[in-house]
Amino acid sequence: MRATMTLVWAHRQAWGMRYRLLGIAAILGIAAGLFIGIYSSIDSLYSTRDTYYRQLSAADLEVTFVPSDRANVPDLDDVEGVATWTTRLMSPGQLVLADGSRHASTVITRDLADPAPIDELQVLQGTGLERETPNAVLIERTFADHFGVEPGDALTLKVGNARYDLDVAGIALSPDYLLAPSSPNYFVPLKGAVGVVFAPHRLIADRLNFSLVNSVRVTYAQGADPADVRQRVRERLSERLQIDAVTPRSQQFGSLFLKVDLDAFAIFVPAIILVFLVATVIVGLFLIVRWIAAQKETLGVYMALGYPNRRLVLAQCYPMLLVAVCAAVIAIPVAYATLYDFGLIYADALGMPDPLLAVRPAYLGQGLAGVLLCTFLMAAWPLARVLRLTPQEAVRGVEASRSRGGGGRVMRLVSGLRNHITVFYPLRSLMRGRVVTGLTVISVGLALGVSLSYLIAGDSYLYTIDRGFDRDRWDVSVGFMVPMWSDELGPYRSVDGVSDVEGYLRGNVRLSDDGSREPALLTGVPAGTSMRRTNITSGRGLQPGDEEAIVLEYNLAQRLGVEPGDRLTVERDDDTFSAQVAGVFSGTTPGAVYAPLETVQRWLDMEDQVTGILLRTSGAPGPVATELRRMDRVASVTPKDELTRKVLDLTSQILSIIYVTTAFSVVVAVIILIASTSFTVMERRQEYGVLRVLGFADGTVRRMLVGEVALLGFMGIVLSMPIGYTIARFLNARLSDAWFLVLTDVSWQSLAVAWLPALVALPLAAAPSVRTILTTPLVQLLRQRRLG
Repeated sequence: MRATMTLVWAHRQAWGMRYRLLGIAAILGIAAGLFIGIYSSIDSLYSTRDTYYRQLSAADLEVTFVPSDRANVPDLDDVEGVATWTTRLMSPGQLVLADGSRHASTVITRDLADPAPIDELQVLQGTGLERETPNAVLIERTFADHFGVEPGDALTLKVGNARYDLDVAGIALSPDYLLAPSSPNYFVPLKGAVGVVFAPHRLIADRLNFSLVNSVRVTYAQGADPADVRQRVRERLSERLQIDAVTPRSQQFGSLFLKVDLDAFAIFVPAIILVFLVATVIVGLFLIVRWIAAQKETLGVYMALGYPNRRLVLAQCYPMLLVAVCAAVIAIPVAYATLYDFGLIYADALGMPDPLLAVRPAYLGQGLAGVLLCTFLMAAWPLARVLRLTPQEAVRGVEASRSRGGGGRVMRLVSGLRNHITVFYPLRSLMRGRVVTGLTVISVGLALGVSLSYLIAGDSYLYTIDRGFDRDRWDVSVGFMVPMWSDELGPYRSVDGVSDVEGYLRGNVRLSDDGSREPALLTGVPAGTSMRRTNITSGRGLQPGDEEAIVLEYNLAQRLGVEPGDRLTVERDDDTFSAQVAGVFSGTTPGAVYAPLETVQRWLDMEDQVTGILLRTSGAPGPVATELRRMDRVASVTPKDELTRKVLDLTSQILSIIYVTTAFSVVVAVIILIASTSFTVMERRQEYGVLRVLGFADGTVRRMLVGEVALLGFMGIVLSMPIGYTIARFLNARLSDAWFLVLTDVSWQSLAVAWLPALVALPLAAAPSVRTILTTPLVQLLRQRRLG
């Protein structure tokens, strides 16, 4: 019987507080749903990549070398650990579409007679490659989608001085290009940046009268050690070939970018979830403390009647169990919304095939367990605190929220507003309950601060990328099909609108230090005067007169364990060179290294040669870029303003997870604002009842209530600024550890997005209190004998 009575009482209390308890459930459910959805999405993207790699037999290793006759390539059949291998030719070129537009291109020729099942192509439209029709080619899907290329179209391919008239046989998906190809000048996948053409080997071999190749693709035997296989393959091929780079699949662009980017999210997302959960627990704890405190007198009566604490605890667990169940119900649709929103937007931004998205049971279980744990933490401490009281102390109902002492100077200032009763009374009420007022303001400030921090973090990411482009002083970048001598650059300098030209040389090397060895992308630039500027985080940049100095990308320096002043060994083929680390920089290209141009030319044995140029223009870069694309031996032309726009657009799409989280956090902030302020105001309903008994008009009481809620909300909004900025600094630091240094930037747009919903919600926050207080019969208030 007693159990039934306490359960009925708990049910009535829960029903009376249903909207506030539902608010707590919504907060917990959204936090859990974000956790489940984000991590399931990241796992699904990795799973999609691995599935395509497996289905299309992606190579485990690629070795590139100076182009040579296929007959010169050593046999790898007897190399231990090699399962299958094949050769191919990869060559930069220029693709001319039917509308006359010119685009950077890479042509990949395949020996159709080779039985090795490596890097198979999945034909999405049209037909596959045929040995008998070498001019019928396949086009990589993201380029075809971006420019509307379809089977049957006629194209022109320029490779060096050769020209090939092609017919599009079909559109293909390649495991090499699960992401859109990288921009020639930036480590990001950009749709349409490069047109990849897959062709039969005969396309070029028939003109040369021999089979030219520059790449070997290898798959490992099951159980083989990848490092040992790489070394054995390198040793075998270097017997007759000049090796350019040995690249495992994990270091190839598509796989590497996805790993770097998703690993950054894997570091960044826990910080987002942690901040969200901490705010949720703190705010939820405040609401539960106030709710249980409101039941203190009733609990004291039950205790005095002899009800055991165990039964009272179980009764109070009933509404908390309802909170947990409602949170779980809310978490599941939020998880699926986050899963598909982030997964589909992210995949589309990078040019991935449609991802195989699914909620992972492990994350679902962890998220729902987290809901139960948070609910327990929020209820256990305040309930234990009340149950430690004696029945007499509980029944007395001493209001800890009233801090009547102190604050004399402020109270005297408030007293000067007595003639403005609708202003004076809300201020007086807030000052008399300073503890509750402070906790309410902190709750609102924390909730809005979390939303603001996500917006600041996203804006900071975009701001940092934009600043990086602004730091560079070039306007147009040109990549050549083959290296060119410095004295051949005259025609590019004479293009109308070009004011300055600077050459650069790029190549693959390995850096080693005390046993650590890492691949690196080495770029030679004029020391101290380059148009390309790096964001130096320690040490210094290149200076005039430097000879063997290098600057390293931050994460590469971390992997090698070096800092400015240390010496490294630069390895190229069988040659080794000593270099000193002058500085470390933060950048978006993993493994990037810069050194003086003359030094790099000597290291790569390419004296007085360059692989590309940077140009500064005296006017708009567009006409200059158009003219450059018409010139021979030009593979790619990239205006900086166009690249900046594309990268920022791509980054905005990639940051969709932050915007999704922000949207949910704004909803949570509004819920917290309404719940916290209305809770605080409702605790003073007897005081407002006294005003009604004394004859104050309902309109006056309504204005007082709205004023009190508005004051609480405005103070919370002001507090959210330092809270949001501090959290954003923390989030940016986590992202900087994962990729590149992020500069914190606060914009008015971020403030508006975070604050406007809160300002709109302030009248809604006051509505429940106004309705309850103004509709409560005065007789009921008088019976309670608590008239302030």
